[in-house]
Amino acid sequence: MTISGKTMVCGILAYPVEHSMSPVLQNLYAERTGVDMAYVPFKVKPEPEEIEAALKGAHA
Repeated sequence: MTISGKTMVCGILAYPVEHSMSPVLQNLYAERTGVDMAYVPFKVKPEPEEIEAALKGAHA
């Protein structure tokens, strides 16, 4: 996978997140279909301030 300035970054916010198969499946999909995307797991505790900070960071 090559990441450029045009690569769409997507992901899953969860806690815990290490067990998620979503990144494996979504990145395989992107690779097979030629979609310029990187799907990553973000470990975010289920606390309002943590979720708010994660969403603000993603938006920025």
